[in-house]
This record gives sequence, C-alpha cells and structure tokens, in this order.
Amino acid sequence: MRITVGHTPDADICGTTDAAIQAALDYVGARGGGEVAIGPGTYTLWDAVRLPSHTRLVGAGAETVLRKADGWQAPLYEDGDFYDDWICCDPLPPLRLGQGLTVESHAFGGFFATVGTVVEVDGNRARINRRFSADFMVAQGAFAATVYPLVSVEESGDVEIRDLTLDGNGANNPRMNGCRGAAVYGLFGHGAHVAGVTVRHFHGDALSFQHSHEWVVEDCLFEDNLGGGMHPGSGSKRPIIRRCISRRNAGWGLFVCWRVKGARYEDNLLEHNGAGGISIGHKDTDNLFLRNRVRDNAGAGICVRDEIFPMAPHRGLYRENIVTGNNGGGPQVVLAGAVHDLRFIGNVFDPAETPFAVGPGVVNLVIEEAAGADQ
Repeated sequence: MRITVGHTPDADICGTTDAAIQAALDYVGARGGGEVAIGPGTYTLWDAVRLPSHTRLVGAGAETVLRKADGWQAPLYEDGDFYDDWICCDPLPPLRLGQGLTVESHAFGGFFATVGTVVEVDGNRARINRRFSADFMVAQGAFAATVYPLVSVEESGDVEIRDLTLDGNGANNPRMNGCRGAAVYGLFGHGAHVAGVTVRHFHGDALSFQHSHEWVVEDCLFEDNLGGGMHPGSGSKRPIIRRCISRRNAGWGLFVCWRVKGARYEDNLLEHNGAGGISIGHKDTDNLFLRNRVRDNAGAGICVRDEIFPMAPHRGLYRENIVTGNNGGGPQVVLAGAVHDLRFIGNVFDPAETPFAVGPGVVNLVIEEAAGADQ
C-alpha cells in the first residue's frame, strides 16, 4: 500500500503539517503496513511524526523539508505530581491541541522527562496524553516546553525513514535532551532503517535511539545541530552506522552512550564538532570502528570515558581510521578508566601530533599503527 501526502490536491492526503503525514501513516499502519510518500515542499511539525510498525516514510530528498514549529519553555506555576497529566503555567504560552510537550525539572530530566501530546487546554492549564514519570516540583525548577522529536520510532519496528530533510528550527526552540528525543528518535523501536536523511538546526541531538536494536543508519548528513550528531544508547544492540557525515554540531559527532554492544561504525566523517569526534563509555563493549575519518574536532578524536572495570567499554576494535587535527593538537585518542582489550590496528595519525594518552588503568591494549597521515 502506498499513500501520498503533498501540498497539491492530486495527493491522496493534501496538507502541510504533521497531521496530514500522521494520518497517512496511521492509515497504512492499520492495514498491515505500507509506504507514505511525502511530496516536495515544507511541512510544519507541531508534534512528532510517529511510525507504526511495517511502514516506510519517504520524501523527495532536499525538496521535502519537515520543519519544527516555533517553541517555548515556561516554568510550572503548580507542581506536576507523579502520574498526573496536567501542567499549569501562569501565564500559559500559546498552545494548540495536538502539539507536542515535554515536562521535566532540574532534578528529573533525562529519561524521567515526560514527552506527550496536548489533548486538552483549559485556561492556564493543559493536559497531555501521558502520565508524568516523576514529581516535577516548582521548587526544583520544573518547566514545560514545546519540544519533541521530529520523526519517532517508539514501541514499533520494521520501519524505514528515507530521503527527507529535517529542519529543527533551533534558533526558535529550547533544548531537548537526547535521552527522550532527537530529530530522528527511537525508543523501544527495533529494526529501523534510516537512509539519505539530512538533519540541521535541531536544538538537541540529530539522531538518538535508545533501547532499540538492529538500527541501520547510512548515507545521512547531520550538521549544525545544537546538541550532538549521533547518539546510540541505553542497551541498543548491533546498530550499524555507515557513510554518514556528522559535522559542526555543538556536542560530540558520535556519542556512544550506555550499553551499546556489537555495533559497527564504518566509513563515517566526523569533523568540526564542538565536544569532540567519538565518545564511548558505560558498558559499551564489542564495538567496531572501521575506516572513519575523525578530524578537526574541538575535543579528542576518540575518547574512552573514565569508567571502573565492570562498566568500562571493553573489547573495542579500531581499524584503519584517520584521526587528525583534533583536541587542539593534543592527544588524538584519550583512553581513561579501567578499560581492557582494546585494539588499534592500522589507524593513521599526523606525525606532528600526539596519537595517544593512555591512563594507568588501561589493560591489554594493542596498538599496531600505520605510518604517516593520508587525509
């Protein structure tokens, strides 16, 4: 089954917002799956576009732009108690039914943040379709913000996202944390294929998938985002990220978060990112980094974060990567913590730069490097 969405009446569904795209996805999803093809033009997203299982979301490349609506952030006037679903702000900024909304606080952010959709507005109060996952207290800086993923794979699987341009409109939006959202986001969403997607100007991470297995991300461009570029994490197993470009993002080009295992990162370009090139840490074991170019990032090209033995990212293989110009000319690869059994084989460094800084807790490190630097 194939449904078209577009600006013109010849489309199966004519519309210019997330509502039209979501209606098409829900229609094919209810019938066992199919493809939603979005025609050229700019579509305003007031909430995330969510893919049901066995669906494909396909655009026309640079000609199909999904752009986040302007957002706001406002402090709560009344505590948002655990398992409540009403927020109260005084005043409540402009809000519409069907708009995405996140609630969190300085004490409870990350995965505790609650992301939902507005289903009722009453004066200075609004109700979302999800119960709060923590006590969001006024005294702890609780706030509401109209931030949400742009394209989301949550509790679904066997989906494809292809040939789209996502504009996060970051200058007119507050930040979204990468655990609960990104421009392209997965949460308990398995078997996703993301290809030919460009993400720019999202006030958060361009790509984040958490508790999500078997993702394939290829031939994508993540640039000029106000968070990081790519953020696999939270026990995601066997992802493949290849031939992607992550550049000029404020955070890490690639941040491997917690418990990512059996991943392949190959033939990617990570450059000019504000935090550094690649960061890997908490229980991220048995990962392969092959033929990546990691250059001119503000921090380390490759950083193994400081973890004690049970939590360190063991048994990583780094082969034939080019790592140059990072960390202000300081160490290109920084290995910290009690990490065991890392192998660096045939990687290329600039001979004028320090290739490694190795902490005292590193054990069974194998380095067999290529000579010279061919950029």
